Amino acid sequence: MSKFSEKIDNLIDESGENVQSLARIGNFNRTTLQRVKTGERLPTRAFLRELCETLRLSTAEEAELYELYEIQKLGAQRYNNRQKIVALIETITELTEQEIQFSKEMSKTESRQIRVDCPVTQTIFTDEIAVLESVRNAIDRELFNTGVPQIRMFIPGEKEPVYDHIFQQLMGNKKSLILEDVVHMPRVSDGSATDKYLSTLKYLISISILKNVSYQSNYAYYEAGEIEHSALFPYYILTSDRTLTISADFKRLVIYEDASIHKLYLDDFASLQEKTGAFIIESRDLYKIFGMDQFRVTHQLMNALPAIGLYFTREMIEAKINQELPYYELFQDAVVSTYAQLQKGKSTMTTYFSLDYLRGFISGQCIFFPPDICHPFTREEGVTFLKKTRDDLAAGAIKAYAMSDKLYANYGFFEILLTDEAIRLVLHYEDAEAVIFKAIELKEERIIDLFADFFMDLPDSDYVLTRKETIAQLDAMIDDFDQAGCA
Repeated sequence: MSKFSEKIDNLIDESGENVQSLARIGNFNRTTLQRVKTGERLPTRAFLRELCETLRLSTAEEAELYELYEIQKLGAQRYNNRQKIVALIETITELTEQEIQFSKEMSKTESRQIRVDCPVTQTIFTDEIAVLESVRNAIDRELFNTGVPQIRMFIPGEKEPVYDHIFQQLMGNKKSLILEDVVHMPRVSDGSATDKYLSTLKYLISISILKNVSYQSNYAYYEAGEIEHSALFPYYILTSDRTLTISADFKRLVIYEDASIHKLYLDDFASLQEKTGAFIIESRDLYKIFGMDQFRVTHQLMNALPAIGLYFTREMIEAKINQELPYYELFQDAVVSTYAQLQKGKSTMTTYFSLDYLRGFISGQCIFFPPDICHPFTREEGVTFLKKTRDDLAAGAIKAYAMSDKLYANYGFFEILLTDEAIRLVLHYEDAEAVIFKAIELKEERIIDLFADFFMDLPDSDYVLTRKETIAQLDAMIDDFDQAGCA
């Protein structure tokens, strides 16, 4: 008997009813209810919703039951990975949507017992906890004792605690940090490490959004069996004056306070940066942000709008793009090519969009690009896109789902694109009256698989409306605009 069915059994007992009486009250099939109670059958989401109403569960009881239901349905590992992706989306929304108050200051009493008198060389063996603690102390020492803190890191991507600590120390802090890293990731990871990469990704993106961190992040992939970057201590962290070398298993650490050794590793880090690609790209060059130099077929797309690009013509694109852009012709040709590929592959692509942003787009709001890049569409054009989307969705020509309010996400600030070869996250959010564009691309196969699994499950989750509900919402929106005389 699963934890989910045990919970159902307990809730029925606590209600004072039995299967027969509860089936009569809720108009359930008695055999189905009995099988759900004993764990022989997993109910549908609609059945579970009605059961919660019949049992008159509190909000907390209902949330717990739904969590057990999802774990039973997906399996614990898949559920945990899905929650990490949800946490990533919600963290992006929180940091880009809300102004962070810079009120925290590091003081000697608040710091993590920084050992200013630490010896020149210190070695720690066979204890990852002690290694991580020493790394945290080194970071705090740099933040506390240095006028312009600078940290450079070459560490494996699954070391979430390091990035978590940097984020927690800098969020809301008046101190600024110059941070550079090269994230070391396998092309194909084992299952135990992949979920850690998802958590690390959340902190990497979070750090990049902080205004008080100047962050340059690169990535280095390695294939299975490839020779490590260095023999015994392949990883290292550099502060302004110290060098921390770390073993591959993160259980041994040597700290040097030697200028010649520090210079040697600084040169090695500069060489690494030259040989590796940018992990997080910040640019106003949208050609670069959206990776338009690479031909890739998009299978899943989560953003503010349904795939209205399916209905763009070359003439319309030429009319909307600001011709004063320095890269106008290159960008225009890339946009035309990108949307042409979307139109060819529309039957194999699924989009997840926001009803609120769709309504705003039709009303003339700039959703993705500021006015200096793209002229806004008219209401008439927006309503035309709306009606074409609705008709194609009803006819089965496209796959699209409106997102529910279950997920705390501001779809106007990010989009996620899934292709065969990569996951690409694009952020576009306002900061001091300017729009910031950032792109993060992941090519690690198991992470791609995890996102693919997340998207595969979305249509059956409560994060989206059903196809029928989506069409109904689009119909209601069309009626509203028709009544307003916008058709």
